[in-house]
This record gives sequence, structure tokens and C-alpha cells, in this order.
Amino acid sequence: MSSPALRVPLLSSAISVLLGLGSLASAQTVTTDPVGFITLTVAGAAQGGSTALSFKGLGLARPVEFQGVATAATNNTITASGAAWTAGQFSPGNGPYYVEIIGPTGEPGIGTMYDITANTATQLTTAQDFATGVSGTLPVFRIRKHWTIGAVFGATNQAGLQGGTATTADSILVYSASAGTYDSYYYSTAGLPGTGWRKAGAGAADQSATILYPDDGLLITRQQSGNVNLVLMGAVKTGQTSFPVVPGLNILANPFAAPMTLGSSGLYKGDGSALAAGTAATADQVQIFNGTTYDTYYYSNGAAGAGWRLDDGNGSTVDQSGIQIPVGSSFLVQRRSGAAFNWVAPQHPATL
Repeated sequence: MSSPALRVPLLSSAISVLLGLGSLASAQTVTTDPVGFITLTVAGAAQGGSTALSFKGLGLARPVEFQGVATAATNNTITASGAAWTAGQFSPGNGPYYVEIIGPTGEPGIGTMYDITANTATQLTTAQDFATGVSGTLPVFRIRKHWTIGAVFGATNQAGLQGGTATTADSILVYSASAGTYDSYYYSTAGLPGTGWRKAGAGAADQSATILYPDDGLLITRQQSGNVNLVLMGAVKTGQTSFPVVPGLNILANPFAAPMTLGSSGLYKGDGSALAAGTAATADQVQIFNGTTYDTYYYSNGAAGAGWRLDDGNGSTVDQSGIQIPVGSSFLVQRRSGAAFNWVAPQHPATL
């Protein structure tokens, strides 16, 4: 991918979700967690020499390992005096793990997530500082393992993507908004890099533990004919979710096991805390693939009237708030004006 702004096709997913209830044996309090599966279809190439492109998102999380209420919090630590964890239980070498702030209701930082770097019997330390105000509360939190390339696609490529070299294998591209580039991962089957998950340009280093964050939109390229169906088993994400959006291009995933719409997504709030409204020429954009190319949407406050509109080049005034962001998909956000912000998406579906 030579340009981060390149518009590339998103091929449709065959997606089904089965909800159930599973107990959280390691949680501090008695709770249940909806579980299920999503089938993501990686499209095959239509003919020899072509490349099929699929944009995907991980619409399920891994099971909750612990949930409880902090007895103290600093800028990057949470203490739970009754936890009785094993020292290093949630360290990167055993995970990697992250902590999500889920309460109390109405307090700062709900839905934000932080990588865990270490833990004692009663205290977690995170790589990132908590959102402003979290340390001034006694947050409700939960711990999960991150998805990794090995966990999603199989340590030995059980998903069935085409292996090979960096130029012949199927590739999993993860966009870094901060760097403005893609990292490309593939399953190597021979040659100097050896057998296993590798990163293009990074030699023989094993990449199976590379984290796939909940907001990562994955671009999968495939040169072979025939679709690959990937069944992802996991837990349904509950509660609101908060993801960073930076100036420029962002490729974001729907993190929920249900579709959201432009109107329900929380991408525009009207108070300056999310995407900026304007005209087709000035507003921030949301780009969703329609089967052939991307449709570009924006929140209008100009001549096209107030609300979500399609940038069709003709000043359309048709309400587009019902346009869906499907389960297991990703989409583009062009932050054309303003600073970085956290996209706070309400739980989808609203009830489980």
C-alpha cells in the first residue's frame, strides 16, 4: 500500500452471531458474559493475477479474566485489595492483557482500554496513563487478553490463509494512524524467514503475538481464487467503547456483535466532542464501501440541511442516519479539521 489515503474495495462478509451465556469463573463478583461466533469471509481473487481485498473488524472480544472495583487508582495503576492475583499473571509474556474501565456510571473514561505491563497480587500497572479523572474515582474495571494474530488466525495458520513469501502469501495489513503506514503480516512457509507468522521487512522474528486492538481495521489481501471463511469465537462486547481518532486518516472497526448505524454510532454528537460538521467540502468524513467504491458521508450543517448526508456531488438532502456499519467490518474516518478525540460508541445492541 503506497498511500494511506488509497481507497480500496471492501468485500462482503458472511456474518452470523449466536449469543449465549457463559460464567466468568475468575471474576471478583458473580456475572455472566454473552458469548458467540462471527464468520468473516476473506474474499478470493476473481481471476489470475488479481488481488482481492477485504476490510474486516474483530466484532468479538476474548473472555473476561477478572472484573471488580478498584480500592485505589493512580495515573497508571489500579489496586484491588481483595484480588489475590499471581504476580506477573497479566504480564505481556503471559498475555498480552488489557484493562478496560467500565464504571461507575457517569464517571470519566468509561470504555477506555489500557495495556497491562505488570501486576502484583493486588495492583495492575498500565503502559498508558488513564483518561483524565479516572484516578480520582474508584473505577470498575475488567481484564481481558488481547486478540493476537496467532489467536485470531491460528498459531500455525489454521484459518487457512495462503502461506508463502511476503509477495505470494495472503497479507494482513494493519494501519497505523500515527505513522500513516500499514504493517503487513503473512504466514511464511519457506525460505530465510522460516515457518510462521512474519512481518514484511522484519526478517525471521515471530509475529504470532502481535496485538490486534479492538479498534483495528484489518485489510486482508488475497491473490488466490476461493474464499476463506474464518470463524471467530469470543465474548460479546458490552458497555460503551472509547477509541482514539486522530487528525487525518483512521481505519476503525465496529467492535460490537451487532451492526451500528451512522445515527447510532456516536461519531457525531453536536457538542464538538466528536466529528466536525460542515459542508461536503469541509466536514469530517465517514467512508463505507458499497460493493464497488466508497460512499462518503458527512454531518451537514449547511445548505444540505442538518444531519447525516451522502456526498454525491449534487448536494443531496436525503437523511443517511440509517446507513449501517455491519458486524465484522471496518470503515474509514477522515478527520479533516480539529484535534484528536475519543470516539465513544454506545453498546450495540442496546440490550442483550
